[in-house]
Order: sequence, then C-alpha cells, then structure tokens
Amino acid sequence: MPRRAHGVIVRSPHAHARIRAVGLEAVRAMPGVLLLIGAEVAASGVGGLSCGWQVTGADGKPMAEPPHPILAQKG
Repeated sequence: MPRRAHGVIVRSPHAHARIRAVGLEAVRAMPGVLLLIGAEVAASGVGGLSCGWQVTGADGKPMAEPPHPILAQKG
C-alpha cells in the first residue's frame, strides 16, 4: 500500500547491559528509514511521561509521582 510507514522497536538482548555506543548514522542512511524516535527523544531533552491522571490523597494533597523516563537512564 503506498504512503504507509511501519514502526520497529529494537531492544537489547542483554538485560541490564550498559550501552556504550549506538551507530545511528548507518541506520539513518538505510533506504526507507524516516525517523529514529529513541535518538530524537534523547536529543530533544524530553523528560518523561507522567501518570495518566493525578490522584489526591484523603488529605487533599496530590500523589507523589516518581519520574517515568521514556528511555533507560544511566545508573
């Protein structure tokens, strides 16, 4: 079908591995590649995703929301 794009998620086969480098230029040069979302998100400085809704406690204070980074963080 013309004008259709497909998405692919590539995950590491190694649990808890430290990624030292990713060769993005070779991927960008491949025919048909439109966007590398992980690379674009990391470069844009987007923080993370928030909870779908805020819940308040019995005291009326909003819940404490921990960070939800989009990409894995150093650690």
